[in-house]
Amino acid sequence: MFKKSEANPNSIDTVIGKETTFEGELKTKASLRIEGQVSGDIQCAGDLVIGVDAIVQSNIKAKNVTTSGIIRGTINTSGLLAITNTGKVIGDITVGSIKVDEGGIFSGESKMEEKKNVTVMPTENNAEKQSEVKTIMHKIKQEKAKTQAKNEQVYQMDR
Repeated sequence: MFKKSEANPNSIDTVIGKETTFEGELKTKASLRIEGQVSGDIQCAGDLVIGVDAIVQSNIKAKNVTTSGIIRGTINTSGLLAITNTGKVIGDITVGSIKVDEGGIFSGESKMEEKKNVTVMPTENNAEKQSEVKTIMHKIKQEKAKTQAKNEQVYQMDR
């Protein structure tokens, strides 16, 4: 009767409403929007959005975090922490990047981590392109060597 579907971290599949209070550990494989009150750890594989009237007391781990409300606790995101003009974050953060709008408040220690280098595994198409680039680079080096040789000949003739 019900079809099993995979969670999409790019879509919000859970909303904690404005009149809702939640206490406990919250885990989701998709994105999450909080408009009410939450107390407890949050692990979110997608984006976490905190609404303007929301109050969250939590240790948060999420892909990206945007807050227009209040967060008290630690935030760990490999992506962006965005604090809007009504947002307030009180606690330590470890982020990939941070943006605080005028009027937004951040109080705590911050640590910005470098993005990890991503290695692209060669595919057939990718390998072909790499081969083409090597061929072009080789031709450029040959032309450069020829130009340098001609310039040396002209220089020798001018003496």
